[in-house]
Amino acid sequence: MRDTKRLEQLILEMDAPGIIAALGEIDALELPDSSRRELQRMLLDALARKDPGLACQHFIENAHGQPATLTWPIKHAFEAWLKRDPATANEWLDRQLAAGTLDGKSLDGRNPIRLQMQAASLYSLIGSDPAAARRRMSDIPLDQRRDMLLASHYSVVEKDHEAFADLVRGSLPREDQSKVLSSQLSLYGNQDDLKRVSSYLSRIDATKEDRVACLEVATLSLFTLMPRERELTREDFDQFHQWAGSIDPESADKVTGTALAVTLSSGKNVSFDELAGIASDYHGAGAGDDILVAFIEQSVANESVSKAKARDVAIRIRDLERREELLEQLK
Repeated sequence: MRDTKRLEQLILEMDAPGIIAALGEIDALELPDSSRRELQRMLLDALARKDPGLACQHFIENAHGQPATLTWPIKHAFEAWLKRDPATANEWLDRQLAAGTLDGKSLDGRNPIRLQMQAASLYSLIGSDPAAARRRMSDIPLDQRRDMLLASHYSVVEKDHEAFADLVRGSLPREDQSKVLSSQLSLYGNQDDLKRVSSYLSRIDATKEDRVACLEVATLSLFTLMPRERELTREDFDQFHQWAGSIDPESADKVTGTALAVTLSSGKNVSFDELAGIASDYHGAGAGDDILVAFIEQSVANESVSKAKARDVAIRIRDLERREELLEQLK
């Protein structure tokens, strides 16, 4: 560990030409493949800090045979370049795309580093130049756009939400739009974020399908990422259930059942019986069977409860066909 830190420090003290020279000498070193890859990564990381444009160019010129693990340092280098000099970075990317240097060699024509760079460029342009963002999207094959947007994990700032929604709706098939729009909610993890979700839905002028998808993603993120020490009370679930109903009444019971199940599997100091009691109380007060079905199915799937205990809750399901089907699954 001490030797590694010393090596990292020595590399950081090198200038950009020295790092380039060192990268060219790696293949001649008698090192295990894993050590060689790690040294390449350290050198590329250091070069990206000093001159991200040079790091990207070096990678492109020497991409043949580069291990896939080195695409992440280059992704981060390109992101840094976009922040430092967006015009030059985007011009460079345009040249690479035109020259075909980023074309994929696989049968489906995909190149992960190309898609990562295109995604970084696109997200950086959404707020500053929506027209350029649309042009960048047009360079991406239609069948790759959804996966590229979902895999990139960029968070769009609030002021750009409307432009982001316009871009998604103008460049993706309808069946893909809600999934991509809802992905922006995957990092929310605080009860206070309920208002942020509502505001997001308003800014993107969410459709019925968008609201359903966003509720599902927001529920998982809110109750999965919520700090473990945050104690949840019945009032918290009441507030969530009421809020979910204001977003999409038909989904409120299902996502509340999901919230209870996720809470059970998240390591909080609460038992299945307590949460099942809350779900049963809602059900007894008029909530639909969805709240029990979602709670049971996801609790069992997460191995958070025995099937025997789950059956004790499932017998309360009103719809005979759904009840019998779930009980059969719980045998």
